[in-house]
Formats: sequence, C-alpha cells, structure tokens
Amino acid sequence: MVTQGMLDVCEVQGVAEAAMDVSLSSPSALGMIAQTKGGTVMGLYNAFVDIMEQHKRPFYRRITGGPTFRLKRGGLYAWVITPEQGGLQASCREAEKVVTALVDRPHGGIAVSPNASCMFGVTGMGGIYLTEYLCNDVEKDRLVEVLSSTYGLPVTSPSGELTGLDRSNSYRLPTWIEYGGERPGLSFTSSNGDYYVELMAHVKDGFAERLFLTGSFYAAPPMEPINAVLSLEGTRLDEHLFYSLKLRLSGSAELCW
Repeated sequence: MVTQGMLDVCEVQGVAEAAMDVSLSSPSALGMIAQTKGGTVMGLYNAFVDIMEQHKRPFYRRITGGPTFRLKRGGLYAWVITPEQGGLQASCREAEKVVTALVDRPHGGIAVSPNASCMFGVTGMGGIYLTEYLCNDVEKDRLVEVLSSTYGLPVTSPSGELTGLDRSNSYRLPTWIEYGGERPGLSFTSSNGDYYVELMAHVKDGFAERLFLTGSFYAAPPMEPINAVLSLEGTRLDEHLFYSLKLRLSGSAELCW
C-alpha cells in the first residue's frame, strides 16, 4: 500500500491503470491511497445526463461500477489490486466489510454516517480484481490500517514520481466522462435493492439506433456490459433484444448487483 500527497482524481486513476498493467503480466497485490483535490466521481455505468443535473463540477468517471460519490477536497481515494480469489462476488463482499469497518454497513455500495461517508467500486479482468474506495472524513491512518489488515499489503512511502500519471489525461476526455449524456426516447429499468440497471434506446422504425446501458452495479470485465449493448444496435427492439442481451452478458461477464 503506497501513500501519496494530494492528487487530482484523474492522477489516482492513471496510476491505478498502470498498476493493473503490471499486475496483469505478473499477478500480485498492489495498493495506493491518496488525498485528493475532490470532485464528483461517477461509477462507470452512471448516466451523465442524471449526474450533471444533481452534482457539482469537476466530474470524473471511474473504471469500476457502483454509485456516484462527491469527494471533498482532501477526501481519500484508495485502490487495491489483488489476484483472483473467488471472483467478483467475493471481492464485493470483502469491500462491504472494509466500508462497514470504516463507516457503517453500505447500501448500494455506499455508507453514510453523521461523521463520515465511504463507497466502493469493484471490477476485474485477466485474473486480477481492482477495488476502489472513496472516503470523506475518514482518517488516512485508519483507512491504511483497515486495508492493510484486510488485504495483507505493506504500507510504504512513495519515492520519486509515480508511474502512470501520464495516463490521467484519458480520464479527462469528455467522451469518457459524458457517457449517457442524453435521455433517449425509451428506457427500461431493472432494480435489485439499491442497485439498478437501465437500458436506454433511440428507436427508428422499430429498430434500436443507439443503445446505452447505464445504472449502478458492478461487472467484470468492466466494459463488457457496454460492448454487449453496442453489439445489438441495429436490431429490432422487441423481447428478443433483451433475451440476446442477457445471453451475451451471462456468457461473457461477471455481474454483482
């Protein structure tokens, strides 16, 4: 576990991406925790059209799913990369235990108490899993303690410039941040407690011209739900479309919601 001074949210994300590349070639446990300059941090599948009406700039989007979270200036952003140990469901359960130890039992991936708030996001690919934690009013030493004891990671001080800061610019692109930035003509929602999935569609002559899969849930690999929806563009909008989507997702992605 590496601690670091105040960073832009995108810089934390860039370092996490570089660390995932390292761990994919040589699976190992890695982690980082940093104070941030704050901002609204969306889950990968959150619809920007909903977020921009309710939250303040600057906006960021994670590579993990889950809810939107407003980080205060000085709020903590931590990530942990671990080799596969039970899949996405097991990673979500582990994250719930961490958040419960820090704040309270999470609902829909987020926990809020009178004194603090915290959320988690999880995804995986290539035999490794990334778990992100965003926390307000949680002591850094306490977060380090809980993460270190949970994942068995040593806490060290950074030396020199962090690898991956150059990748942060891709997380600033409007094409990345503003996914689901318009409200299509049709939408279908399925919920499970505090989590939900929404399929939004532009329709012409009974065919889906553009499809967006949005919501608050977790998936691994992270882009597979979006790719599965894009592959169905141009098909007739009927019950067969939804059946095809379920088949593609069940065969190609882990879901947790």
